[in-house]
Amino acid sequence: MRYISFLIFLILLPGILLAQEVDSLNSEINQLNQNKNLIESQIDSLETEREQLVNKISELRGQVNKIKLESEREKGVPTRISMIGGRLRDKPSSNGNVIVELEENDEVLIYDWFQKPYVKASYNGEVGYISYGALKENKFVRQIKSQIKQKELQKIQENNPKLARLIKKYGESTAKRLIDGEIWIGMTDEMAREALGRPNDVNRTTTSYSVREQWVYPNGKYLYFEDGVLDSWQE
Repeated sequence: MRYISFLIFLILLPGILLAQEVDSLNSEINQLNQNKNLIESQIDSLETEREQLVNKISELRGQVNKIKLESEREKGVPTRISMIGGRLRDKPSSNGNVIVELEENDEVLIYDWFQKPYVKASYNGEVGYISYGALKENKFVRQIKSQIKQKELQKIQENNPKLARLIKKYGESTAKRLIDGEIWIGMTDEMAREALGRPNDVNRTTTSYSVREQWVYPNGKYLYFEDGVLDSWQE
């Protein structure tokens, strides 16, 4: 009997050992997974902290640049005259008297005052106003142009919200063409809707190569689009 029991034990032993090994490995896997999850949690926390630090550094740099720029504005920002030359005038107007004629690469100091298209400037101690079109581009000139555009857009927004929206989307020249109801080859179907409104009817033909549409408007106006781009029309 003991001999039979011993034989059974020997037969079952490999399975028992294998099961124990599997349990041990599963236990190790679980422990490693826990460690991995802990590390990933720490990484996420560090990434969040890193992002906060990057944002703070960017904010502080912005403050430093603002202080520097304000200091430069008080002293005047050195700016070169462009190839077209320029005139320093006693008033921010083309009717202002010319104080001095300026040539390409002459250096003026410009200040934080502007009234389209003039900025306050000085040259060799003479203070007046010069068109920013006569200035070579630099960070300050670009900022002035941007501020002027923002003020103009705000004014347009108050008087004509649709025009302001189209300027933001397509730029000033295209927006004005759309407001005037102009159409042209190459405009998108979205632009056409802005210019003419929705058509009375749309006839669509779909092939393996493209989608053709005929837009029907009152008074016999037809627009023809291929893949959303106007390629012809008739009236």
